[in-house]
Amino acid sequence: TPLALDVAREILYVPAANPAPDFPVDERGGTNLYTSSVIALEARTGRVLWTTDLVERFQSQWGVWGLAENLLVEDNRVYCMAGGAKGRVVALDPRTGETIWVNAALEYPAAYCSPAIIALTDGTSAS
Repeated sequence: TPLALDVAREILYVPAANPAPDFPVDERGGTNLYTSSVIALEARTGRVLWTTDLVERFQSQWGVWGLAENLLVEDNRVYCMAGGAKGRVVALDPRTGETIWVNAALEYPAAYCSPAIIALTDGTSAS
């Protein structure tokens, strides 16, 4: 699992995949806590600061390996390729996990790819 560390805030971001993605949810025992989520941990202690269930919030649809991508921490945002009907690419607040920005215009679901920031010639950027 690729991790992202926000050194300035001392927060570790963890993308959590499915516990057993080959099996339907009703056939897996337990609560499946944090499945298909982004988890923010206090880096020094491991205390959970917030979690975001990507399936619940963005209707993410994963392949066999669940959330298998890097997260990107940039410009006070945590970028994630959520791959859902309500958010293909999303930016979360690094302190709270609240949604800052959503791109639902892309027609393709998640594809095990990582976000990148690209500087455009007009001085703006795109993700």
